[in-house]
Amino acid sequence: MASFRKRGPYQWQAQVRKKGHPLQTKTFETRAAAEQWARAIEVEMDKGAFVSRAEAESTTLKELLERYLEEVTPLKKGAEPETNRLRLMMRHPLARRFVAGVRGVDIARWRDQRLRKVTPATVKRDLVLLGHVFEVARKEWGIYVHNPVRDIKLPPGGRPRDRRLRSGEEVRLFTACREARNHWLLPMVQLAIETAMRQGELLRLRWEHIDLNRRTAHLPDTKNGEARTVPLSTTAVGVLRTLPRALHGDVFPGVTTEAVKRSYMRAIRRAGIEDLRFQRSAPRGDHPAVREGTEHHGGREHHRAQGPAHAAALYAFEGRGSRAQAGLNRTSTQRQRRGDTNCRCDSLRSFASSLDATI
Repeated sequence: MASFRKRGPYQWQAQVRKKGHPLQTKTFETRAAAEQWARAIEVEMDKGAFVSRAEAESTTLKELLERYLEEVTPLKKGAEPETNRLRLMMRHPLARRFVAGVRGVDIARWRDQRLRKVTPATVKRDLVLLGHVFEVARKEWGIYVHNPVRDIKLPPGGRPRDRRLRSGEEVRLFTACREARNHWLLPMVQLAIETAMRQGELLRLRWEHIDLNRRTAHLPDTKNGEARTVPLSTTAVGVLRTLPRALHGDVFPGVTTEAVKRSYMRAIRRAGIEDLRFQRSAPRGDHPAVREGTEHHGGREHHRAQGPAHAAALYAFEGRGSRAQAGLNRTSTQRQRRGDTNCRCDSLRSFASSLDATI
């Protein structure tokens, strides 16, 4: 049964006691609100649907974010950028609220504030992450809490772009990368152009997975969980041969995603290049830089993730702009090499046809 006690001039405390259930206590500003809450709790207990909200009412959003950062984020491939987003959320005044009291209107207000500073695509990613925090708390941690992100409208995602290096920009970009304090930046950018590997794949690249003789780089752990082998162009092999080999086997030892981002952004500013970004994720299968392009390696045809765009790896840092997709123009030498290869293949097919006709 429920009992009510006045605590001071503006507070009423409600208590609900029922056999088989823990004592439920909550304080309200009016007796009417206390009685309404108590009736709802009793109905849930009678139906056998009661779940204690005590933990949700004593856990702040910041504590929830900290636990997620400690237990869930380290298991993800994109742990570093997600860590930055979570820490940004922790600094917001909303993080001091108890999660039981966080409503959809609160999240909507936070969304609108963020939209004044960053792009809709960035805000959407933040909201999806926050919604997952609430879902994990409810489903896996046993904290009875409603997911307020479900109650609001998400901003639209960013439109895909095809920003590519224009005439003269590649030389300026390489010059600026060569002047960077981070001496790994230039080879990373060069390999991204030649292979279209994701930024994270480049950072996880190990010498034991590279075969310079066969001109391939094996990626055992990609974003979608499937291993793949990337063909290496002559330029990519040349870049790799110039790199020192670390004892622990990493091609780019000790380099973080954030360090690459900052170095790259400073480099394109020095080069006077605008809106060309270094993507963390891979190009889509329908991107023009993925659809086209084959090159012979060791007598076999390898599909390269580069078409009219020199590579789809150089596109979209998360930040002020939408997640872009900008490739770099294929050099005339590569186009000529492909043309020569196709001509040789046509000649061989013609020769084989003539043999069949003779036989």
